[in-house]
Amino acid sequence: MSKEERIVLKGEKALEIWRQGREAWNKWVEEHPEADIDFSSVDFSKERNNKNIPEDKWPFAGFHFPQKGTVNFSKATFGEGTVDFRNANFGEGTVSFSGATFGKGYVSFSGATFGKGYVSFLSSKFKGLTLFHDLKQASLITSFSFRYATFDGPLEISTDNHDAFSCVPDLTNTKTSHHVSLEGLDCILQLKDSRYILKYIQVRKCLPAFFKKDGDWLRQKTAVNKEDAERLRRLKELAENNKDHNKALDFHIMEMQASREFEHSRIWPLPLLVNTEFWFDKLGDYGRNFKQPFSILVFLWVVFSWLYCLRSYIATATLHIMPSLIFGGAQILSFLPTSKTAKDQMAQTLFPAEKISDLGYNIPSDVYLLTFAESLLSLVLIFLMGLALKHKFKL
Repeated sequence: MSKEERIVLKGEKALEIWRQGREAWNKWVEEHPEADIDFSSVDFSKERNNKNIPEDKWPFAGFHFPQKGTVNFSKATFGEGTVDFRNANFGEGTVSFSGATFGKGYVSFSGATFGKGYVSFLSSKFKGLTLFHDLKQASLITSFSFRYATFDGPLEISTDNHDAFSCVPDLTNTKTSHHVSLEGLDCILQLKDSRYILKYIQVRKCLPAFFKKDGDWLRQKTAVNKEDAERLRRLKELAENNKDHNKALDFHIMEMQASREFEHSRIWPLPLLVNTEFWFDKLGDYGRNFKQPFSILVFLWVVFSWLYCLRSYIATATLHIMPSLIFGGAQILSFLPTSKTAKDQMAQTLFPAEKISDLGYNIPSDVYLLTFAESLLSLVLIFLMGLALKHKFKL
């Protein structure tokens, strides 16, 4: 359909069909799947006594909109009382409530379906309880904005069955005066592939399955939209104000991911080698995963113990398995009082001095390097484990 032939239902003509009620409206929409709806600047407060639309479903509960086309409610006024868009179905295209005014009363978009497109409540004013509860097909929404909106009552935003937004909802520069519930708000940060440690070598095939995550453990991803960091910072602030520790932590981590591309150096290959935030993610999921650093710690214990076995002076291999495990474990738990005694005794067993000395052992220099590496890596992993426990129990 060309632009000249495109149907635009606007103003009084749109109101005329709407006044006939939901069935007549939905029938018209079914017959015109590609059309634009324009209720901009309409004062719906004068239409509250419509007999064809029950008061508890006024004005658009259960109403459908064309599958493809824009829906424009910008600067519309709904007046005092309930405003119900429950289970309304918006098609693909921009949906704009920019500058709309909702009076004191219950405003509900619960169960509404927004198609693939932009949804804007830019500079809208809500003077009562506002619910965007159980939004359906939220993953299709390209942009969801409340920027500069004012909420004079409680606000809740959630998705149906925790279907995550494929964008970061924009609540920047909003004014809120009551509780804002984001418990059911899940969003996915749009990321793109960035750099590899070995950029031109397919290291993925060489890695054990333990290290693979989403197909490639070494893959570094960066945010697509630089404005997402600001949006996530605002969501984190709202979650913190509500004492929602888990949500605040999730948004904080996403904020770090969103700002990674735009705040860190792009020199290659140093970013992945010295980028602490990258390894913070890979080794412990930003301090949220206890099992992952614990598993890596056990893995390192076994590997380093095996290396100590190889460097031992003992001829019989079976005799130095346990001493090597104890020696390796002592490097990990070096902060315990008994670890020093254990290290000294096992060192005498694994690396006995040819001549009796004060120490009673002679550790090769390369083994010292191994102990330094094991102690340093263990310290990092133990820190991540402690951080995970802190977050889990909200200490």
